Amino acid sequence: HVLGATVLIVALMIWSFGPVHALAAVVMGGLVSRLATNFYQHMFGGITGDTHGATNELIEVIFVLFMPLLLSLT
Repeated sequence: HVLGATVLIVALMIWSFGPVHALAAVVMGGLVSRLATNFYQHMFGGITGDTHGATNELIEVIFVLFMPLLLSLT
């Protein structure tokens, strides 16, 4: 199920935003996720489901705020 959902969402992102913008969004999300994980490891000594949820919400907000800016630059 995870593989199918991943393929579907990547295809929809490429169709909606184009390959360059879709790749930029995925890279930005991965970078934020990695930075947040390092922060949680340092501050709390590990990660939990709550920190994963907080990271997910943070990535969603960044996506909603920066995707229109990224699309307007083309």
